[in-house]
Amino acid sequence: MTHHRRHGNNDTGTYDAEMTTALSPAQRYAAFKQTQAKRQSVSSRFARSMPFELDDFQVKANDALEAGDNVLVAAPTGAGKTVVADFAIYLAQERNVKAFYTTPIKALSNQKYHDLKHQINLLKSGADSEKAGEYLEQMEREIKIYETQNKTGNKVLDTILTSKSMHCQRHGIELKFMGEGQLLNFMEDMDISALFGNMLDNAIESVVKIKDRQKRLISLHVIQDKQFIRIRTENYCEENVQFQDGIPITTKKDKRFHGYGMKSMKKIVEKYGGSVMAGKANNWFELKILIPMKH
Repeated sequence: MTHHRRHGNNDTGTYDAEMTTALSPAQRYAAFKQTQAKRQSVSSRFARSMPFELDDFQVKANDALEAGDNVLVAAPTGAGKTVVADFAIYLAQERNVKAFYTTPIKALSNQKYHDLKHQINLLKSGADSEKAGEYLEQMEREIKIYETQNKTGNKVLDTILTSKSMHCQRHGIELKFMGEGQLLNFMEDMDISALFGNMLDNAIESVVKIKDRQKRLISLHVIQDKQFIRIRTENYCEENVQFQDGIPITTKKDKRFHGYGMKSMKKIVEKYGGSVMAGKANNWFELKILIPMKH
C-alpha cells in the first residue's frame, strides 16, 4: 500500500494527488475513514485548540497516550515537553478520570529521614571532628531540600513550586515566592500548571546561564490588587531580549522549539480575561500578568 502524507497539522484530510492516484477506491475510502477518525480523536481536538502547530514528537506522544500506552518524553529544555503533560491532563478530563502530577517527595523524605538519623547517631558516638564537620555539612544540604516544599494555598501551585525549587537548588538558583496561592483556586488545574510551569521554566533557562551564582535570582509574586490578581516574575537577565507588543520574541535560529511557552501563557491568561506584559530594565527581566478576580 502506498503511504500517504498529510499536509500540516490541520487534519483537513487532503492528500497529495500523485500519491492518492496509486490507491485503489477501497484504499482511498479506508484512508478517508482513517482521516475522519483522526479528526474525532481527543489528541486531534487538543492540537486544534493550541495557538501553535504541534511538533511531530508531541503528536506521536499524545496519540500514544490516547491509545493507552506509557510514554517517556526526552527532549531539550524549551522543546515543548510540557505540552504532552498538558494533553495527559486534558485527556483525563475528557474521560472523566483523575490525573496526578507527582514528585518523589514522600520517598525522598523517608530515605533522608533514615540517613539523617544514622548521621546523628554517628555524631553522638564521638566521631572525629573532621568526620563530624563533613556530616554536618551534608545534613545542612539535605535540610535545604525540605525547605523547597511549599504551602501556598493552592495544591497545583505547591507541586509546581516544589518541583522547580528542587531543580533550582541543584543549579545554585535562588527562587523566592511571595503571595497567596488560594487566589488562583477559580482557575482550572491544567491552566495553573501550564502557566506557572512555563513562567518558571523560562526564568530558570535564563538565569542558569549566568556564571556568577550570586546573580541567579528568581522571584514570583501572586497578590490581590483590588478586583485583580497580579502575577509577576522577576529574574536577573544578562541576555539581549527583544520585544514585540510587550512580549519577548525568540532570536534563536531554531524557532520551532522556542516561543511556544509564551504563546501558551498568553492564551491561558486571555481565557480568563487577563493581559500579559513583559519588559527589561537594569538587567532585570519582568513578566507581569493581570487577571480579573472571579466571585
